[in-house]
Amino acid sequence: MESKSNSKTNKKQKKLEKLVQQRSNIAKDLKKILKKDDNFDKNKAKVKKETFNNSKDNHLYKSKNAIKTQANPNPTLPSQVIIKLMSIQGDELCSDMTIPISTTTLDLNLMVNKLKKSIEISSYIFLIENIEIKSSIIETLEKMPGFDSEKTVKIVYRPESLYSVKPLTRASSTLEGHTDSILTVQFSPDGEHLASGGGDCTIRFWDTNTETAFVSADEGDGEVSHCNWILCLSFSPCGSFLASGSVDGIFIIWDSNTHRPVTRAIKAHSKWITSISWKPFHLDKDCKIMITTSKDGCMKIWNIRTQLCVLSLPAHEQSVTKAIWGGENFIYTCSQDKFIKVWDENGSIIRTLKGHAHWINTMTINNEFLLRTGPFDENSAKANNLSNFKSDRSVMFDYAKSRYKIFKEKINSHEKIVTGSDDFTLMLWDPLNLDKPISRMTGHQALVNHVVFSPDTFFLASASFDKSVKIWNGHTGEFLFNFRGHVGPVYQIAWSSDSRLLLSGSKDSTLKCWNVKAKRLMFELPGHADEVFCVDWSPDGEKAVSGSRDQRLRIWKN
Repeated sequence: MESKSNSKTNKKQKKLEKLVQQRSNIAKDLKKILKKDDNFDKNKAKVKKETFNNSKDNHLYKSKNAIKTQANPNPTLPSQVIIKLMSIQGDELCSDMTIPISTTTLDLNLMVNKLKKSIEISSYIFLIENIEIKSSIIETLEKMPGFDSEKTVKIVYRPESLYSVKPLTRASSTLEGHTDSILTVQFSPDGEHLASGGGDCTIRFWDTNTETAFVSADEGDGEVSHCNWILCLSFSPCGSFLASGSVDGIFIIWDSNTHRPVTRAIKAHSKWITSISWKPFHLDKDCKIMITTSKDGCMKIWNIRTQLCVLSLPAHEQSVTKAIWGGENFIYTCSQDKFIKVWDENGSIIRTLKGHAHWINTMTINNEFLLRTGPFDENSAKANNLSNFKSDRSVMFDYAKSRYKIFKEKINSHEKIVTGSDDFTLMLWDPLNLDKPISRMTGHQALVNHVVFSPDTFFLASASFDKSVKIWNGHTGEFLFNFRGHVGPVYQIAWSSDSRLLLSGSKDSTLKCWNVKAKRLMFELPGHADEVFCVDWSPDGEKAVSGSRDQRLRIWKN
């Protein structure tokens, strides 16, 4: 009798061990998914099948976590907390529930996917009062003084990304044609066109599919051309036009399909043009309004249909370094006079912001990627009737408005800007509501040359002449971590559209592809023979481009 009893006990024990091991293997597989590694697509189907179709061991989820979290590492905090899961839009996913305080982000991801009954496994970011839960709830609560254990903790979740962009690993082609340094490059909003300009005073269009050159834009019409270095390029949000500005104060508008000029060479400023910004597509479906700024301190609003200046303003006392037409129909300018100014479209000053102690070199806005891409995203780009979509401006306009509305609900925040300066600092502003900066970000040991928000707005990257790239929290301005590896000043950076990867170009002639989630260098990309002045990542995430002093463009792919 005793041997039979022992045999039954052993069988039960083996069965339980088998189930625990099975659940452990599932958790390990899901952990790989959540890290968004290169095996994402391979693992997704496997984990979805094992996690969501296997209901035999669902009870192990609670029992395993209960065993794992019995020991509370911080006796000042309770062993359990009452939480409420809420989406970024404020919708409640479930009623209040009690969970162990040492619950990890992996457990929370399992919980949300289970409660949402997701067909597709998704990875989420979790926040408590805008503080990201990086590992476990207890570690986050320890950073929050005055935590009341009797109150319900609201945990906000948001999807990390709808898709995954592969890291850049190789140069797929080298494009020659320029006869001087390449100073500026940009992909069109749909990723199908690429333009470059530089010291040879020419604009060149490139076919991104065949990776070959179209005829130089300036060769098409000798009477309409730049006579000096081209410093800035800007595609319209609809993708139909390209604006180019040069050192001689002239701008020209080009048709991005025919590569021919649609305006004359317009003398806009007495000194060189420093930036060009289009009115957002959801505010101007005809893409006919844009602004130019200059070293002469002026800002001008143009109607490209009539080729006339609508409004000319002496915006700053010194060179205007950057202008952005925001999604709320306000214009933001920054200058070497240390001021940031907010304007309405009629030229009235809404607010003047001061905080920097030296020249302001660069500025970014948290919805910059959305404003740049207008009606184009991963859904419109993959549509079978993309050509029909482009031909119907009303459909594009409605889609752009819906994208902007969804974006505002998703980030649940006001329009924010960040400025970078020669005083080695960055400042995070809420320009429509506050005169003082939200955060003053210090840490760079040399001037800040470029700053860009990630497309999902959570991260902010800054490039400096101190040879480093720093990553910050885009909502609070909190410093997160450094990327070091360049041996020369970092000139420009560009985000992938899924906000997981970052590309940097440097004076040391190399590019580097960084993994922001893993906080490490993915690939070093050598190949240029001289300084890399400009980089851009296509909005569809398929490729990136770099322009160098060696007079060559290089296209980079996975």
